[in-house]
Amino acid sequence: MFGPQRADAPLLHASPFLTFAVAVHRATAELSQVTFTDEWVGPRRRVPVFDVDVLREFVDDPLRRLFLIELLASYTQAARRLDELDPVRLAGMLELVAEEERPGVYRRLGDLALFLTGVFPDHTATHGLAPAGIDRLGAVGTLELLGRRWYQLAASTVPGPPTSTMQAVDGVAQRFRTARRILNYVTERFLFGSQPVWFGV
Repeated sequence: MFGPQRADAPLLHASPFLTFAVAVHRATAELSQVTFTDEWVGPRRRVPVFDVDVLREFVDDPLRRLFLIELLASYTQAARRLDELDPVRLAGMLELVAEEERPGVYRRLGDLALFLTGVFPDHTATHGLAPAGIDRLGAVGTLELLGRRWYQLAASTVPGPPTSTMQAVDGVAQRFRTARRILNYVTERFLFGSQPVWFGV
């Protein structure tokens, strides 16, 4: 189901949600067996890291697995607008929407930071953000910090008792780097080479 895609490949005819559900669940199964993962440390640079227990703990939660599946599905070409891939432009929406709508924008900003660093870390590292903070942290590190903060704001500013979705958002905020590493693993193991097919990037 995964690998280089031809026009007649079954992957192209499955729903995005189903495709990414299979990828995330296969990654979960693999992580229960492996002793290390190849950690992204820079464009085309990976090093073995042996803290697999941290990744297992994250994906053992079905709500967090669902969160990642829905995030990936929301960024397919059919589901998104072009400006949703621009953090600066999307952040500008905060000045245009009513206060009660801001949690949704914060949530989407967090989603975008996680998507860019999780699925396209090499591209993000070399074509990322404006210069502020980049020299010290790099684009991926900067987006990790921003993504964590945006998710925290989404969870803390939404009115009323937290829904299960917002509980997941808050949980991912506390484990943003781990979530990014899970998406790196899913992408490299099961989606590598098919990102343009699904995401048009």
